[in-house]
Amino acid sequence: MSTPIRVPVTPLEKPPAMHQIVLEQLSNLIIDGSLAPGTRIVETELALDLGVSRGPVREALQALAREGFIDLRPHQGTFVHQPTEKEVRDFFEVRTALEAQSVGRAAELIQASQVRKLSSILDAGRAALSHGNDPSADHRRPDLHIEIAAISGNDLLTDLLRTMKRRADWYSPPFESQSRAQAWHEHQALVDAIVQHDGDRARRVAIAHVEASRDHYLSAFAAQTRQQL
Repeated sequence: MSTPIRVPVTPLEKPPAMHQIVLEQLSNLIIDGSLAPGTRIVETELALDLGVSRGPVREALQALAREGFIDLRPHQGTFVHQPTEKEVRDFFEVRTALEAQSVGRAAELIQASQVRKLSSILDAGRAALSHGNDPSADHRRPDLHIEIAAISGNDLLTDLLRTMKRRADWYSPPFESQSRAQAWHEHQALVDAIVQHDGDRARRVAIAHVEASRDHYLSAFAAQTRQQL
């Protein structure tokens, strides 16, 4: 009796759970403003719109509530969270410290191949801006800050910044070509400092960049609050 021949195959990737798909779609709608803060979400209607059962929707909403994107109010319903000014300031305070550590270490450790990766991200951003598009809108693109964190060699630091990225995208100022172009100019200055192994300058640029993003968001936040009064 002949021995069966095993065919070399690549294991199939397990498809994501339905609640993960729902979570990703909902978080994207919240981050890009399609679901504005204060919007009421009706679980049954959402399940019907998505063509799924209520179970995955409930799981996704609970996960988003744990992340602070959703408020589950007993006897009232489910609402998109309205960030407070304190929450925003607290977030940027932590992010500033992490980014300063990340870029300082990256300036010490960066290699030539990593320089090329950062340059390609900058080039893609400039190309998007030249066509009037927001380079930060496509969250599937490689993120400059996460790539820099990876260069730092600190896995925990990279994981923390990756975890914070969705909230950073949520707190990103509304797209306006001039301010986004300025942000990309700051990205270039940051990469230049890292490539030149100038950790002190990289930290100064990173801190100023994150603080500018904070101030732009808070300005838009204040304007939106005035409109609601």
